[in-house]
Amino acid sequence: MISHASVCRGFLTVAAVLLCLIAPSALAQGVDDPNGVFQLEGNATKDASVCFPSLATPNPGCPAGSTLVTFGANTDDWSNLSHALATTGIINDGSGHGDTILQGGSSKDINDFGAWGWKQTATTSVQAKDDITHAYAAAYALPNGHTAIYFGMDRFDNSGDATAGFWFLQDSTVSTNSTGGFNGHHVDGDLLIVSDFSTGGAVSTINVFKWVGGANGSLVLNESRSPAPCDPTMGTNTLCALVNPIDGVSSPWGFLNKSGDTTFAHGEFLEGGIDLESVFGSNVPCFTTFMAETRSSTSPNSTLSDFVGPVSFPLCGIRVTKSCNGPGSVSPDGTSVTYTWTATVTNSGIGTLSNVTLNDTYPDGTTASIPVAASLSGGASASVTVTFVATNSNCHSGVTNCPSPLDATNTATAQGTTAGGVVITSPLPAATAECRTPVSSSVAITRACDAANGGATLVAQNGQVVVEVFFTADVTNTGSSQLTNITLADNPAATILPSSTIASLRPGESAHVTGFYFPSVVAPGSCNFSDVIRVTGATATLGGNPTPAVGCPSPSDLACAPATCPLCK
Repeated sequence: MISHASVCRGFLTVAAVLLCLIAPSALAQGVDDPNGVFQLEGNATKDASVCFPSLATPNPGCPAGSTLVTFGANTDDWSNLSHALATTGIINDGSGHGDTILQGGSSKDINDFGAWGWKQTATTSVQAKDDITHAYAAAYALPNGHTAIYFGMDRFDNSGDATAGFWFLQDSTVSTNSTGGFNGHHVDGDLLIVSDFSTGGAVSTINVFKWVGGANGSLVLNESRSPAPCDPTMGTNTLCALVNPIDGVSSPWGFLNKSGDTTFAHGEFLEGGIDLESVFGSNVPCFTTFMAETRSSTSPNSTLSDFVGPVSFPLCGIRVTKSCNGPGSVSPDGTSVTYTWTATVTNSGIGTLSNVTLNDTYPDGTTASIPVAASLSGGASASVTVTFVATNSNCHSGVTNCPSPLDATNTATAQGTTAGGVVITSPLPAATAECRTPVSSSVAITRACDAANGGATLVAQNGQVVVEVFFTADVTNTGSSQLTNITLADNPAATILPSSTIASLRPGESAHVTGFYFPSVVAPGSCNFSDVIRVTGATATLGGNPTPAVGCPSPSDLACAPATCPLCK
C-alpha cells in the first residue's frame, strides 16, 4: 500500500492541472465517491485512506495541496472485486515479441469487426508505450441505483503518451478466429470509452462513443469531457479517468515493465469509471463482452495497435430456476399423473430484456417455447407454470427423464432479447427439477351367501338330491392406481358369473359377481357349507402390482374372503 505522504508528493506534481476542490458531499454518489463502491485514486490496491491532491485546506496528516480522503469500508479496488455485479478479472496480455496485436489498415474503431485483423508477432511488436500488459473491467451498482462500469489497463512502458480504448459490447459472439479475423458484429448501443494514457497523471480528455446503425452502422461521439480527472475529494464525477503520477506504485498482480520494474512507473497505470445512466438514461444496454485496445493517435480513424480480449463481461444475463410443485395428481381413473413445475426467470443483468421465453423440455423429451414476460427489467423475475401429463405411453423404460409415470424430470433454459436486439440465453446446465408420485395398489373382496337364491339349498341333479351353494362377492380397488385383469377363484371350485376375470377397476370402484358350487362331500348331519373366494391376480396401471395378503389359501393370493352358508335356517 502507498503511504499518504508518498501519494501526496507524487500528486503535488500534477496538482496544478486539477480542478479547484471543495469539501466532499455526503450525497456525492459519483463513480469516484469515496463512500461508494470503488476506489478511483490512482492505484490498484484497496486503501483505507489516501492524501489526494487538492487546493482546499488540507486535512490533518496530509501536506499542503492535498486532502485526506477516507474510503468506505465496503469499497473495492482492482485487488479486491468482491462486490462487483460483473468482472473480467485481471486479464494478462503478452509484451514484446510473441504478443497478439491488431493488424491491417481496416483494424479501426470506425469499422465493424468483420474488417479487423490480428496476428501473433514473432519478430515485431507494437511500440512499447502502446503495449498492454493487463486490462480489466468491473461493473457495480451505485448507491443512487445507477450502474457504473470501471475500466483500466497497465502498459509495458511510459516513454510517451498513448490512447487507450475500452469496448463494452452486446454481441457475446465477438471473438478472434483461427484465420486472423474476428467473429461477431456491432450492435446499436455498443460503448467505446477512449482516454489518454499520459505520462503526467492528468487525463486531459475522455471521449465516449456509441455505435449506431447495427453491423453496417457507424461510431458516433456521445460525450467529450476535458479535463476529466477522477476526484474522490468531491466524488461527483459521472465519467472520469486517472493515470498514476508517481513511480513505484504497487501492482497486486505479476507485472514487469520494459525497465524490469515490478511496480508501476508514472504513467503506466490507467483507471476510470462511467455512470451508464449518464450516457443511456434508463435504457442501459445489456453488455456481454469487453475488449481493450491502444491506438496510434486520438482520432477514431486511426489504426489500432495492441488489444486484449474479447472476453466475457457478463453484465447482461438471464437465469432460470425450476422447482417441483409437489407430488403429481393421479387421475380419477388411475391411469395418468399430472405434474406441475414452477419456472422462475430472472434478468440478472441491468438492461431490460424483451420477449422473455422459457425453452422447456418436457420429461418425455418433447419441447415447447413458453412465453414468460413481454418485458423484464434488470433484477426482476417472472414465473410460469409448466404442466405435463405422464402415462405409460410417454413415460416408460428407455425414457431418460421419465422412466415411469411416477418419476418425471423437467428441464429448461430461458432466453430474452436485449435493447440492442441480441438474444441471450441462460447458461448451461439447464434448470432441472424432478417430481415423484407415490401410488398404492391394493384390492379387497367381500363374500356373502346369496339368500335370494336360497344360499345353501337342496336340488335334484341326475336323479339325486344334492346340495348347491349360492354366493355373492364384491371386489373393490382400494388403491390409487387402476387395476386390470383381476382374476378370481374359489375354494372349493365354483362357477363365477359373469366371469372369473374383471377387465378393470378404477380407484374406489367395485365389481359385483355371483357364483355357485356343489360341495363334493357332504358329511352326514352336516348343515353348514364353507368356501373361500380369492383374488389370484391383478395388474396395476401405475406403480407396482398389489402385494399378497396374509392368511389366504395360497401365499400368492392378493385378497380372500371366506363364508359359511347353512342348509337349515
